[in-house]
Amino acid sequence: MKVAVVDIGSNAIRNTFYGIDCIHGDEILLKKLSYLRLPIRLGEDVFSSGEISAGKMNQVLNMAHSFKLLCMIHDVKSSRVLATSAMREAKNGHLLIELVKIQKGVEIELIDGEEEAELIFESIFLAACIDPDESYMSIDVGGGSTEITFLRKGKRERSRSFRLGSVRSLHGQQTNKEWERFTAWVQKHAAQFQPKHAIGTGGNINKMHKLCGLNTREPMTISQFGTKIEELTACSPKALIEDLRLKPDRADVILPASEIYYRAMKQARLDRIFVPKVGLAEGAARKMFRQYL
Repeated sequence: MKVAVVDIGSNAIRNTFYGIDCIHGDEILLKKLSYLRLPIRLGEDVFSSGEISAGKMNQVLNMAHSFKLLCMIHDVKSSRVLATSAMREAKNGHLLIELVKIQKGVEIELIDGEEEAELIFESIFLAACIDPDESYMSIDVGGGSTEITFLRKGKRERSRSFRLGSVRSLHGQQTNKEWERFTAWVQKHAAQFQPKHAIGTGGNINKMHKLCGLNTREPMTISQFGTKIEELTACSPKALIEDLRLKPDRADVILPASEIYYRAMKQARLDRIFVPKVGLAEGAARKMFRQYL
């Protein structure tokens, strides 16, 4: 059996195809069969003008068409196309969803921050570096929103979505009021649930972890994180792309995203962050497999 997930984010669109590696009791271990990241930055339009441009709408339609063909090639049994922050806030987001359904026969699900956090949680304990008996604060930073979740002994205790994100930051759409809400909420619940470590999900924290030269099981200390942020801040945009080999649409968002992870860790007084390299897509795929089996 194979499943597929499309994550329509604010910074990019990711198509991922999964199979089952093995099953241990109730646990399903996924095998990533194919991954395609498309640099379609919907947040660039939405966080500046409030709408998705005609050009990007056409790109999404083309993406849906190619995804449908890839599902046929992979013989996919179940699939989900999930849209998050940028599509939620776009004035013409629902129009695009209707166009994709009518013209391409692909249904886009517009999920809220709560469901986004739930799917991320679904994927976290698949990682070998995460201990289900410990307490953690999970941080997921996207282009348009940040989901913070407090986890204790394998259960999701509290979660909240904030209008803080890397692409939103580029367009000056992060307000002081939202930062204040973020700080107060994180401090309050960190004091309540006493997380031992942070868990970071998202493309930017994955890249920062890799730039620090750490393996998957090794946590990144806040000292290492802070030093790497300083190093990247000192680099020119050209150096980030040519010397560090970052993609252009990664090079301009990695520092705004890192600021959010770093501030969350500081507010919760956490000195280590595990980066299991899982996220929304893995959670959605795991859920589909569980329902099917």
